[in-house]
Amino acid sequence: MGEVSMPRETKLFSQHLRRFLSLAQEGAERLQDRYIGPEHLLLIAEEEAERAGHDEIATTDLLLGLLGQNETTIIDILRKQNISADELEKKVRQSVQ
Repeated sequence: MGEVSMPRETKLFSQHLRRFLSLAQEGAERLQDRYIGPEHLLLIAEEEAERAGHDEIATTDLLLGLLGQNETTIIDILRKQNISADELEKKVRQSVQ
C-alpha cells in the first residue's frame, strides 16, 4: 500500500499533536489505509487555534474543533455515554485559559 501521507506543514503543530498524528499514522499503516481521515480534521483544528489566538495547533484545538461540529461521530459517541458535548467543551476551554 505504501506510506501514509502526513500533512506538509507540521511545524505549527504542538509536540502533543505531532505525537497524536504519529500514532494515527501508525494505525493507518497497520490497517493498510493510505491516509489519515477525514481530510478536514486538521483544518478544523487550525480554525480553532486561530479563533483562540494560539501560535500553534494543539490537541486541545483538535478536540474543541471536533466538539464544535454538530453531527459527527464523536458527538454520537459522547451522547451514547451520556456526556454533554457542550459541558465537555466548556471544561476544556476553562482548562486552557
